[in-house]
Parts: sequence; structure tokens; C-alpha cells
Amino acid sequence: MKLVKSINNIHLGKDFKLKFGENDLTLDQGFMSVGGKLPAAHDLVTPELDVFKLPKGVRKIIYTVPSLDTPVCETQIKQLSESLTHEDVSTTKYYVISIDTPFAQSRFIKENNISPKIQFVSDYANHRFMIETGLRIIELNLFARSVIECDETDTVLNVTIPVDITHIP
Repeated sequence: MKLVKSINNIHLGKDFKLKFGENDLTLDQGFMSVGGKLPAAHDLVTPELDVFKLPKGVRKIIYTVPSLDTPVCETQIKQLSESLTHEDVSTTKYYVISIDTPFAQSRFIKENNISPKIQFVSDYANHRFMIETGLRIIELNLFARSVIECDETDTVLNVTIPVDITHIP
């Protein structure tokens, strides 16, 4: 599958309309903003069923995806994984957060030979992180596709959210 890179992105906290093809979708408002602190990641779970908290003191790049079982998400994360095999990422941690169950994430990692440099995390239980970040698509109750960049103090440096959720940031 060939991915389409988004040229139209929304401004978090100012724009709330997304597209899925011809269908209009709406984002929650949430609390996250560029220059502000990343919302606490409560109740997140790893594919190994461990409770997870984002670590302090490291740069983070967080990918949120609607579902790993879609062609766009699958291809996007496979390409990320392949790109990290050639990079020294010792100062940056990479995360993929979705509401897929930990079991589905585990299966995805194994079936696609995903790099161990990416930590998968599930927000399936209560969707709190999805809601607090403002990345919940109200009509689908799924994450919007995004990339969140944070510094070592959890200050949000940039958030890229494509207007069309079938495009990648």
C-alpha cells in the first residue's frame, strides 16, 4: 500500500473537523496544547498487560493511530519500524498508542516483526489519554492519527494531525 502524506493538518485546540473520505468527523477538545504539558497517561497497558506510564526525562515521539488492523495504520507503523532499524534513537523514545487491545497489539508486533525500539501502549480500558489529549474522534470513539513530539520535561513541542485520517502526518 502506498501512503499519502498529509499536506493539510489541523491545529490542535483550534480546529475540530476531520475527514474520513467524504465523511465529516469531529475531535474532542481535550486539554493538550503545544507548549503545554502532555496529559498524564493514566490506565495505559502494554501488550504484556503491564500498567504503563510514560517515562520522565526522555524525548518522546508518540504516534496515535485509529486501529492497527487497518491498511494505513499497518503500513505507517511498518515504515516507522523499518526506519528505526537504521537510526540511533538512544535519546528519543518512540510510542504507538491506540485503543486496540493489548492482545491485538501483541499479535501485530509479532506478525509484522516490529522493531523493539517502538513501545506499544493500549488505551482500550477507559480511553482517558485519548480524551485528555483531544485526539478522540467523537463519531468513531477512536484516536485521530497524529504524531506528538515532547521534550524531556513532557512539554508538547509539536502535534501533527492530518485533516483526512487516511493520510499520514
